[in-house]
Amino acid sequence: MVQYGNAHGREGPVAFVGVGSNIDPEDNVTVGLEALARRASIVAVSTFYRTRPVGATGSADFYNGVVELRLPGGRPAVLGVLTQVEDLLARRRTADANAPRTIDLDLLLILGDDGRPGKGEKVHPDVEERAFVALPLLELAGDLTLPGSGRRLSDVARGFEDPPGTPLPEFTNALKVGLRRV
Repeated sequence: MVQYGNAHGREGPVAFVGVGSNIDPEDNVTVGLEALARRASIVAVSTFYRTRPVGATGSADFYNGVVELRLPGGRPAVLGVLTQVEDLLARRRTADANAPRTIDLDLLLILGDDGRPGKGEKVHPDVEERAFVALPLLELAGDLTLPGSGRRLSDVARGFEDPPGTPLPEFTNALKVGLRRV
């Protein structure tokens, strides 16, 4: 695996984070992941996709993908860093869960040192409901069994159209190259 950024080495649990933006997404995803790489070790980056907004007519398309990162401190530390990065990019949460956003960083799942979810760990509901979350996560964690349902991620992903939107290979590659410099 490639490691992007060098803030914390490879220590800490593995966290998978869903990344999305539909306000100037090329810039905001890039800036957001660079900020994340300064605070945690990004170990892998999935393919990013241009996807239609869910539940919001008239909104711009999203760029969505998943990153794998490591950060000491478990769930509270990861959530704290994700909030810092969203705040940095002026993410505004409103009553409209489908409102446009500069950046959306969702903790999908944390795995322990043994590569399995810890006791009581839950997977973000979007993993089983949204192709633009499940398929990029599958790219990074192909043999994952989801806590709670006990379903294999590969079985969940088979239920979605493939791909979940328009793949953005040039954007994804540029992101990976840029993150190597952080």
